[in-house]
Amino acid sequence: MPPAPSAQIMLSLSGPCCNLALGGLAYGLGHLFPLLLIFAWWNVLLGAFNLIPAPPLDGGAALRAALHAKIGHARGDLWAGRIGIAAGAAAIVLGIMWGRPLLVFVGIIAGAYSYDLFRQSRFAGYSTRPRTPETGDFRTWRLPRKKLDAEITRKQKIERADKEVRRKVDELLKQISEKGFDSLGEEDRAFLRRAGERLRRPDR
Repeated sequence: MPPAPSAQIMLSLSGPCCNLALGGLAYGLGHLFPLLLIFAWWNVLLGAFNLIPAPPLDGGAALRAALHAKIGHARGDLWAGRIGIAAGAAAIVLGIMWGRPLLVFVGIIAGAYSYDLFRQSRFAGYSTRPRTPETGDFRTWRLPRKKLDAEITRKQKIERADKEVRRKVDELLKQISEKGFDSLGEEDRAFLRRAGERLRRPDR
């Protein structure tokens, strides 16, 4: 896949768009060559299937690329997994209602891929510097859910605390730039030392 998200989206959608264009062309010529109506039907069907926003379909690949560009790879995969699970479930329900086994099959495959992507990204999507829990690799779907939720909660608390520390550090740095380092009191200097040690700690 090309590195640029826009190029990934165009490449992913080129297949379904080609199917839909061929289907439309074949349908337009169907009154001259009736057999083309079958060709048109299958191309439209294939294009519509591939537009389902769930991996490994082209619609899922385009969705992931768009989310990567908007919110980053980790959280993008997390949300792509969630949306894919919902899309797969909808395809299964519609397939049952309409009596279309192929649609049910596509929904099952899309849902399974999406669930795997969701499980792999569920923890990583909350932090760019994840810590591996003691029970094993957090990227495996076998990690107990309670352990995963506890680690996510811990990481969120740290990120909120770090945000407040950085806000205070920015205020003190602005004061230093305007009035000089000597304008800081002992308490503020001690806070800067503690903040530096906190933000540099590798085991967070």
